[in-house]
Amino acid sequence: MKYYVREIPYESQMRGAWGKARGDINAILEFMGFIPLSIQQSNHKGIHKYTRNIVYRDVWEKTLSILKQGDQLVVQYPPLENTVFLSQCLHRISQKGVKIILIVHDLVILVEKKGLKKLIYSITEPKVLNSVTKMIVHNDHMARRLKLDESKLISLQIFDYLLPHFQRNQIDSNNIRKEKPIIIAGNLDPKKTQYLYHLPNECEFNLFGVGYIDDGRKNVHYQGSYAPDELPYALNGSFGLVWDGDSAESCIGKYGDYLKINNPHKTSLYLACGIPIVIWKQAAMADFILENQCGIAVESLFEIRERIDTMSEKEYKKLKINAQRIGQRLREGKF
Repeated sequence: MKYYVREIPYESQMRGAWGKARGDINAILEFMGFIPLSIQQSNHKGIHKYTRNIVYRDVWEKTLSILKQGDQLVVQYPPLENTVFLSQCLHRISQKGVKIILIVHDLVILVEKKGLKKLIYSITEPKVLNSVTKMIVHNDHMARRLKLDESKLISLQIFDYLLPHFQRNQIDSNNIRKEKPIIIAGNLDPKKTQYLYHLPNECEFNLFGVGYIDDGRKNVHYQGSYAPDELPYALNGSFGLVWDGDSAESCIGKYGDYLKINNPHKTSLYLACGIPIVIWKQAAMADFILENQCGIAVESLFEIRERIDTMSEKEYKKLKINAQRIGQRLREGKF
């Protein structure tokens, strides 16, 4: 039998791309005939972290106890409510002859550079990775960074972005055109996206998301926050920006460095809407964008103005058509 772990979140866990990406994968797995094994999440505020780890270990073990030899189980990682005992749970069922497929969203060992969190996960996370049969990682760059058995790893290339009731005419009405502002969607908190507060004055920017602190710049236009299925119809601009970290000159800091190996979900959002991409040249996703000719790559945000000004309408139209082509595949879950 084919199963997957379907974690049922409490409200705050569903915000942003975190909930959208996981929900889309659940929908695709069910379409493929996988049976859900549901784990209900609870908001255990006030409970000691170690106790919460014990609680979720017991929940996982009880839920997975029905599995038997020859079954397949798909797990999205990390879980909504992580437990340091997850590797034990997965090891036990693998010993029963269950094949475990791990779909990776994030890996703490590849994000964190130091501190207690890094220390804990440097012990627990490799145990999880070593207990599974196959692992779907973001791309070849992430696969190489993990230094695991290559036969165990599958590169996703890009996350899907399901839009089952997509209305192309509503997207077109937003007038995605070369001369309009650059779109930035996602987490706008300065703790993660400090570069937002150093954007070049030569370009206009439309911002969508939560956490933005308005500092009065006239070329930056905050457009509000939307649910994942509503956001595509609110976006308006020319290109979708895939950038992260502390600087507009280059992607630096731990989040900037992470772009070298991860697939930001906002890339899928932009392309699902048929919006071409501007991406950091050293980002892992730059390979996909350039190969599919659905965007441009830059070393610095200060290059964007000249790149757009010297781009013909014919060149922009080609990028837009290719973005629409990839976008249709993303909306239908082809990846």
